[in-house]
Formats: sequence, C-alpha cells, structure tokens
Amino acid sequence: MEQVLSQDEVNALLSGLDGDQAEPEVADEAPDDSGITRYNLGARDSVNWGYLPSLQMICEKFSRSMQEMMASELLDDVVVSLDDFIYRPFQDFVDTLPIPSSFTICRLEPLQGSGVFIMEAELVANMMDQFFGGKNQTHVKLEGRDFTAVERHFIHKISDYAMGFFREAWEGVHPITFEYQRTEINSQFAMVIGATDMAVCCRFKVELNHQETDMYMVFPYSALEPIKEKLASIFKGESMVADSTWVRDINDRAFETSLTLSVELGTTDYPLGDVARWKVGDVVLLPNKVTDPLQITVEEVPKFWGYPGERDGYVSFQIHGALEQKTQREAHNG
Repeated sequence: MEQVLSQDEVNALLSGLDGDQAEPEVADEAPDDSGITRYNLGARDSVNWGYLPSLQMICEKFSRSMQEMMASELLDDVVVSLDDFIYRPFQDFVDTLPIPSSFTICRLEPLQGSGVFIMEAELVANMMDQFFGGKNQTHVKLEGRDFTAVERHFIHKISDYAMGFFREAWEGVHPITFEYQRTEINSQFAMVIGATDMAVCCRFKVELNHQETDMYMVFPYSALEPIKEKLASIFKGESMVADSTWVRDINDRAFETSLTLSVELGTTDYPLGDVARWKVGDVVLLPNKVTDPLQITVEEVPKFWGYPGERDGYVSFQIHGALEQKTQREAHNG
C-alpha cells in the first residue's frame, strides 16, 4: 500500500490532537531602517491618540459651563469635572453603560457624522430630586424601567444646554454646530456610530448630593481624524480671546488715568536769608538760557524734552521728543 502521508506529517497531526502543537518557527526579521511604522489594521483597539491638549481644554471649558448652569438651576453646589478620555469601539463602550441611560444624538456640522451626549439614569434621578426640592432620601429603582415624561423633558432641557456649551467651547479651535436630532433611551436606536467603529469618549464626573455619577460626550473617530492636528496642538483660541479682552480693558483704563506732569525751569542755589526776604515781583535768576530745552516729568519720572511757550493766552510746553531720543542724538552729535 502506497504511503499517503510522510512520517513528519503524521507526527504533526498527532501533536495537534494532543493540544501541544508547537508554535511555527519564524525567522528573525531584520530591523527595519526605512522609517515606516507597521500597523495591525485588523486590531480594533489600535487607535491611540495620546494627549490632546486642545480637546482637553475644550472639555474643561464645557465642564465649567455645565457646572455653573447646574448650580444655578438646582440651587446647590455641583462639581463637574473632566475625568478621562476613552478610545474604544462604540459597541464595547455602550456595553459598559448602566441601563437605562439617555442618548442625545446631535449632528456635528461641518464634520462628518453625529455625536452622542449620554447621561446615566442615576445622574438624571439626582438632578430631578434636587430640582424638585428633595434631599436624595428617596431611593427609586432605576434598572429595567423607562424614563418618565417629566424626566424626558428634563433630559431634553439639559441636553440643549450641553449642545450650546459644546458649541461655545469648540469655537476657538474648530467651529462646530451641535445640531440636536433626537434623544433615545434604547442604545440600539442610538447606534449612529458603527458598532465596531472607534469612538472618542469624553467622560465627565458630576458630584451632586454627595454622589458621583457620569456623563459622556462621544465623537466618532472618523469625524475627529481630519482635525487631529488641531486637537493635538496647544490650545490658543481661548487664551488669545482672553488676552485681547484684557488688553482692551487695560488700554481703556490707562487712557482714563489722571497723571501729574511738571516742567522744571531750572535750579539754582540761594542763601536762606535771601529767600526769607523775597517778595512778590522779585526776579530769581536761573543758570540756563531761555533757548535751552527743558524736561517734563510724568509722576516724577523724566520722560520728554521740549521748549516752553504761550498758546491762546496760556503758558504751554511743546514736546519735541522723548529723553532717550534726545540723549541718543546728543551722543551722536558729540
């Protein structure tokens, strides 16, 4: 009988049945000096943007605005802070959320795709309890039930605030109009991002009534990828606006400030006895000539030089330049 398999092939099959199949030997790869970075395109978790300063500043500005709004609406101390950025497939992220949660979907013009603003049920319950004067003493079962009509209305109101605050926070980096589309309770109807598509999830911590809950803003990776360089650069938009505002205010205040100006006609020495005998009409002789330039001081600091004169019946002083310019000119002529 003709042998169908070789002995080596038979041994390989037997080792596979025993579950101890050896790893295939792979030749050592020579180091790649071409500068090309290799990526595993099949790995869903391969996206890692690292530190994004501008995106962090956007989220921190949003959290400050949300904190002020909640404190004003709920009449209590509220702390809203950026907690972390999560990069993972959207379905994997949704699976970690408690049920129920509210999913507010918004269009991200001019970016491609839609974002999702998410609030956990416990956060909604805490805000509702505080809004209606409760002290968080009544424990309501949240799991497995839908939001009531009042809770839905409250969620829509808070989401409108959030969309407006995000629109303002993005203005200095890349203007985006967060256009409200709808609010869903079932996560299956909120899959505006592909289940296996990467998402950038911004997680915020909300401290209210001595409890800490989460809310999220989720962006599609594909929507933020074209502006990744802006998000990874140092945030300048807000600081530049703030600086220009301060400069304008300082200039306005500076122009309204009153200053004491004085012109020194000259100095000389006289005995105290002569000064004691001075009377109106006496002439004090100074060592400088009438044609000599004089200096003007601003708040006792010498600033300008020029010549005295008369204008419209008033004693006047004509400024010819700054003292630094006069000094440089005299040094040059000398």
